[in-house]
Amino acid sequence: MRLLHPAVWFLISVLIFSLASSAHGKDAQSLEARRQQLNKLIAEEWEYELRESPELATVIGDYRYNDRWSDISLAHVAQTKQDLQKWLARFEAVDTTGFPEQEKLNQSLMVRNLKQNIDSIDLKTYEMPVDQFFGAHLQLAQFVSYIPTSSTKHFEDYLARLHQVPHLVDDLIEIL
Repeated sequence: MRLLHPAVWFLISVLIFSLASSAHGKDAQSLEARRQQLNKLIAEEWEYELRESPELATVIGDYRYNDRWSDISLAHVAQTKQDLQKWLARFEAVDTTGFPEQEKLNQSLMVRNLKQNIDSIDLKTYEMPVDQFFGAHLQLAQFVSYIPTSSTKHFEDYLARLHQVPHLVDDLIEIL
């Protein structure tokens, strides 16, 4: 039996080490790419939430959607469910292996929240849009205290919202 020359052993060990280092580097890149993917996905979903709930955007100080109300129509419920299912699939597709615990928790909570929202639609909770504590009959009156009034644009946006109230009430009546 012939033994390999020590130089050959050295080359083999260097090759194995470089392959292992390369694989580790790719894993680190893959981990960082997945973490960035999750953060980007969270940011995209947040923008979706603000567009879908202009009242929330106004309350937290984002005035881009100040000229509109949320679409509460029955027709929009089906679209909302489809959107939520797409978001859920995207969040579930993120592999959180190796993520810091906080980021794993972010993904887990997003999945949980999306599933609860889908379940809420399946249970038809949207068919109960008013009660003694919540609903357009209270929100329309209370919302005045949340709107910004520091510019002409803010007043124009609020007037645009006021002009949409009849449509909002019609949608509410349709649901009821």
